[in-house]
Amino acid sequence: MHVFGVRHLSPGASWHLLRFLNEVKPKAVLVEGPADFTPVIKELTDRRVKPPVALLAYTRSLPVRSMVYPFANYSPEFQALRWARSHRALARFIDLPSPQMLGLEAHEPTPADRDATAGDPENGEQEDTPLTKHELRSRVYDSFARSAGAADYETYWEQRFEHNLAPNAYRDAALAFGSGLRSIESEHADLDLAENLVREAHMRREIKRCIEDDGIPPDKIVVVVGAFHASAVAHCDDAMTDRELALVPALETDLTLMHDRTTR
Repeated sequence: MHVFGVRHLSPGASWHLLRFLNEVKPKAVLVEGPADFTPVIKELTDRRVKPPVALLAYTRSLPVRSMVYPFANYSPEFQALRWARSHRALARFIDLPSPQMLGLEAHEPTPADRDATAGDPENGEQEDTPLTKHELRSRVYDSFARSAGAADYETYWEQRFEHNLAPNAYRDAALAFGSGLRSIESEHADLDLAENLVREAHMRREIKRCIEDDGIPPDKIVVVVGAFHASAVAHCDDAMTDRELALVPALETDLTLMHDRTTR
């Protein structure tokens, strides 16, 4: 199958991805995003809906937890879904469903938990507040960029990706970039690579279902995911089973599409 790694709000990714879709002409376009969002794709890609828009999932019980997937007109995932609709290709989200995504989040350590495990200054221990996963990941990305001679991650990406118009260059570079990040993150236990491994097992499950249940040949499938996940979903080995999915903690959620009604 064809895997295309992207940055989620990258105009360059959209430009290269649309060229790639027109070249491959897939029968299925599978996109990173909670699988239970799939029924909303029809409304999301309605020509009357004008970005920016967002898909929102939130829990039915307190404390309310939520997750938001925003789309701009230049979002590669949004353009991929619109391409699929206009070319009558199957379109699905393939990431872990929102009940499980928020269920996993509920099992993460809270700020209070992190404070409780911080050092005790009375015993001469370090008092620094532990970094959040987002902060630590930002530092890892900046470190990766500096090793390539860029000042920071944003500069690295802008120079290497957004201004690169060579055929296949974006796709090949994104795959190499994602593989490099995986090697670095595997050394940082605080980044919780295990959560990504669970998500990727579900993505492979959905890809496998598309091949086996829908009968679509692998070479007629394009999978659009963040560059970090690209190498992990290039095959269907170790796809999540029904039993494994049932073991993932889950919370009851509702979904909605958020957009400005004045743009319809």
